[in-house]
Amino acid sequence: MNISNPIIFNGHGSAVYCLLPKNQNAFYSGSGDHHLIEWSIETPDKGTVVAILPAGIYCFTLFNDLLFAGCGNGEVHSVNIKNTSALAKAHLHNSYVFDLFLNNHQLYTAGGDGQIIRTGLQLNKQASVRLGDFKIRKLLPHPDEQHLIAGCGDGTVRIINSNTLKEEQIITAHNTGFSVNALCFTPDKKFLLTGSRDARLNVFDVQQNFKLIESIAAHNYAIYAIAFNPSGKLMATASRDKKIKIWNDDLSFISRIEEHPVGHKNSVNTLCWLSDTELITTGDDRSIMLWHLNA
Repeated sequence: MNISNPIIFNGHGSAVYCLLPKNQNAFYSGSGDHHLIEWSIETPDKGTVVAILPAGIYCFTLFNDLLFAGCGNGEVHSVNIKNTSALAKAHLHNSYVFDLFLNNHQLYTAGGDGQIIRTGLQLNKQASVRLGDFKIRKLLPHPDEQHLIAGCGDGTVRIINSNTLKEEQIITAHNTGFSVNALCFTPDKKFLLTGSRDARLNVFDVQQNFKLIESIAAHNYAIYAIAFNPSGKLMATASRDKKIKIWNDDLSFISRIEEHPVGHKNSVNTLCWLSDTELITTGDDRSIMLWHLNA
């Protein structure tokens, strides 16, 4: 696989924690500098500030023209991205909001305080559950749309009823105390992939009650992100070891992008695909990089 030198987007003043595609030509980024920025691949040196929030931005998601962002002070904010106006905010957690997602007009948030909270689109709190004395680093909707998957700081993955927020299953996903930082279903929804502070990529069979079927020594340090490209034929992982790795859909290794000569200088915190051959990565070095991959 040939990987071209990256197009670099500079503008953030602190580590970047979240990325979200707008379309094949644009994307959003959120950073510890409190700024939410829209970027066009045509003008990498000219990002547009969509919002400046009261604390660092750790996660966000889109619903039509509404962007919901989770912050390091426990707040969630909604912003109209068309006119960049702030619409609502709610102080939901007592620590970082690490992840959130929307399902059926309801917002689910995960916090460093061990809570999962459900709200409406106006950020009115509907229900909450505290899973334990650990951070909840990742949330993912279950393919059945009746449950959600939580990646937890104690090394477990927990299956939660999305209506009652009742915990229905605890999966020992990684070694105790090794936080589960990344969750991703394979495109066919048959397998759940987890990435952890133990640097392993684990594979669970959904149809066999989340039985562990493979454990891959994927990186040297913590894995922070896993994502398939739109066609589902390639997968990328990001790690604290400063590397991005590219995999086939059968999880066979293809290639790596390293610090030298052109990669990230610090931890790679997240990534997303703009297209089947365009991958965006970012991390603690404050740079956002767009990579073109050619077979």
